[in-house]
Amino acid sequence: MGTGNYTVTVYKPALAGELRKFVRRFWPNNFGEGGTPLSSEQFREEPTNTHPTFLFLKDHEVIGHITAIPVQVACRSHYVPAYWVVGFMVLPEYRNGLIGPLLIKKVNETLPFAMTLHVEENVLKIFKGLGWRHLGVLPQYVRVVNPYGLVNNLHIGRLDFLKRRTPRLAKFFQPIASSFVGRWIVSSGLGLVSSIWKIGGRIARGYQRQYAVLEEKEFHAGYDDLWKDVGEKFDAAVVRDRAYLTSRYGTFPHAYRVLACYSGQELVAYCILKVKMFADDHRMGNTRIGTIVDCLFDPEDARPLHALLLEAVCLFRKETVDAIVCTASLSVLRASLLRHGFFKIPGNLNFAFHISPSVTPITAPLDAWHLMRGDSDAAENF
Repeated sequence: MGTGNYTVTVYKPALAGELRKFVRRFWPNNFGEGGTPLSSEQFREEPTNTHPTFLFLKDHEVIGHITAIPVQVACRSHYVPAYWVVGFMVLPEYRNGLIGPLLIKKVNETLPFAMTLHVEENVLKIFKGLGWRHLGVLPQYVRVVNPYGLVNNLHIGRLDFLKRRTPRLAKFFQPIASSFVGRWIVSSGLGLVSSIWKIGGRIARGYQRQYAVLEEKEFHAGYDDLWKDVGEKFDAAVVRDRAYLTSRYGTFPHAYRVLACYSGQELVAYCILKVKMFADDHRMGNTRIGTIVDCLFDPEDARPLHALLLEAVCLFRKETVDAIVCTASLSVLRASLLRHGFFKIPGNLNFAFHISPSVTPITAPLDAWHLMRGDSDAAENF
C-alpha cells in the first residue's frame, strides 16, 4: 500500500471534510447546492442509533468506505437488530490491496448482525473469505410489455449478469439481436411466450372483485397494523412497519408509487413500484423499466397479492414501460409472479450475512426469506 499511516476507524465528526471529498467523488448526486449533503445520517457518530460508517484512512485521507443502514429482522416472533452494509468503495489505485478485507473485518468486529445485497463477484469473495454466509442469488423475474421496444434497446452483449449466468445463451442472442430481422424474431418470440404465460394469470382476475386497490400518497397507521398481522408469519424478513417504510422510501410520490389493497376498511397488502427511463445507457439503451420494488402481504393468503399484481401491470402499461422487473426470494411471491405472466431470468443480487456468536443463528434458506430489490439500496439502478 506504500508509505503512510494507515488506519481503519469508525467515522468521527473531525473526519467530515475528508469524508465529503470521498463521497462527492463516488456519489455526486448525494450533495445539493454548495456541497451540502442531501442526507446527513451517514455523517453522524452515533452507530447505535443511526448509520455507522467505517473508513480506511491513509494519514487523514479517506481511501476506503463502507456504511450501514440499521433495520430489524423478524424471524417469526423473534426480532434481531441488524444492518445492511452499503457503499463499499475503495479508491481505484488501492483496490488490489488489503483495504477491502480490513474494512469488512472491522464491520465483523463492530456489528452483531450485518447483511449485504450486492452485484460484484469480487466483492462476494471478500465477504465469503471473512466468514459471511452466502445464501445465493435472488431470483429475478420479468414480464415483457413491449417486446420490440425491449429488444431494440437492450445491448444484450453488455449485460454482465447474463454473460456470467448463461454465457452460451448471451453469446447466441447477441448477433441475432444486432440485426433488424433478428430483433423482430426475438421480440415476436417474447411476445408469444408472454401471452402464453398470461393465460395462467387470468385465473387470478376473480380476486379483483374481492378487494379495492388504491394508489396512496402516505404511509398511515394501517401499515403498522398490517405488519402486526402478518409480520410473524415470515421465517425471515426485514421489519416493514410504518417507521421503516417512511425511513426507506420517504416522500415517495416523486420516486415511487404505492398501491394499497383493502378488504373493506382494512389494509391487507401493498406493493411499491418504480419507473425508470434509461437514456443512452451502455447496457439498457433507452429502455423504460417498471420495477416492483417491495411488497407486503399475508404469505398464507396470496389473494390480495394477485389483486395487486394485476393492478400494478395496468399501472405500468399506462406508464408505457417496455418490461416489468421483480426481484424476489420468497417462494410464495415467486409462484405468484409466474401466474401473472412473468418468467424467470438470471439474477444479479447476491445475499450474504454475518452473525456474531452472541446472536441467535438464522437458519432459513433463501426461498424462506422475504427479500426484494427494495431491501438495502438495491433499488437504485432499477
